[in-house]
Amino acid sequence: MVAQESKHEALAGTSLAERAREALGWWRDELAAMVPNALRARKAGRRAAIDCVLLPDGRAAVALAEPRKGALPDPAEALASGPTLVARLRALAELAPERTVRLSVPRDLCFMRRTRLPARALGHAGAILRHEAEGLMPFAPAEILGDWYVETEDTDARELNIVHVVLARPRIRALEEAIAEAGLTLVRIGVGHGEGRPVPVDLLSVDDPSLLAGVAALSPFAKLAGGAALLILLATPFLAIGQQEAELDALRAARAASPKPAVAALSAGAVADFLDARALRPPVAQVLDDLARTLPRDAVLSDLKLEGDRLTIGLQGAERARAALRDSALLAPAPGDAAPGQLAFTLRALDASGGEGSQP
Repeated sequence: MVAQESKHEALAGTSLAERAREALGWWRDELAAMVPNALRARKAGRRAAIDCVLLPDGRAAVALAEPRKGALPDPAEALASGPTLVARLRALAELAPERTVRLSVPRDLCFMRRTRLPARALGHAGAILRHEAEGLMPFAPAEILGDWYVETEDTDARELNIVHVVLARPRIRALEEAIAEAGLTLVRIGVGHGEGRPVPVDLLSVDDPSLLAGVAALSPFAKLAGGAALLILLATPFLAIGQQEAELDALRAARAASPKPAVAALSAGAVADFLDARALRPPVAQVLDDLARTLPRDAVLSDLKLEGDRLTIGLQGAERARAALRDSALLAPAPGDAAPGQLAFTLRALDASGGEGSQP
């Protein structure tokens, strides 16, 4: 009952922002636990052939690393630091492709503190946090291992909420000595993997994880595939330009092979001749007036066709109409025979003043 009251009092004294931060931190840790260990190792730029998990009671469980399965050593096979553990490490070293070890320590073994830094200081966060840790802990700088990560960002205040994880090296001194005695190299120290709640830090990291480090840790096949994809991406614009040039060349060739109009048809003289000829041709209305004035009153016009300078009319009493149209100032008998019941004429050209002229 007293414990429950104390818990309620602690919750009552916690602000909503702190509760939200704790909830987000819990979800972050749960999601981080779903990431395979091999992926986290590649991200840190380090490969480990042997996994070692330090238990809260000081014993250590060791086994060959299984990147694909992401399995950790069985705690039931944990050994205390000493000759037995050294012998076990030496046996694993004979089977491992590399003599490297990845260690995971419990969360309770580390000092985890939250702090806030301006967003513009992100590039110097590592140096700032290390300086603060060296001032807070009663250990020499070489005896302090630490790493950090950004938990959340306050965009309004332009500040970063950072979690700094610090480990005093004397707490893992015995295990480090056993690893060194077995002829192995400790390349990474993680936090919380054995508890199923890993923290995204590497306490042995000197520089922040970079893209180059991630690429360097990829397998040869992944590097080859990534390089091919990068080459294709870079070559795509040039291939598109080449295809466009080929299409333009094909259009130019098709245009060159297409028939071209005569030079005379494009010259200014040809255009002027066409306009002059059209100006000398009698207007259609004037031709119709001439037909109405010249044809007999009983003539019945059934067809009229004007093609260029040739006028063809169809009417009843074609012979009487032919005789009447002989005196037309605009129409002259056309050479050639017309169909029965039709008469063919040629339009006479007008003189320069626009009056009626004679057929040339």
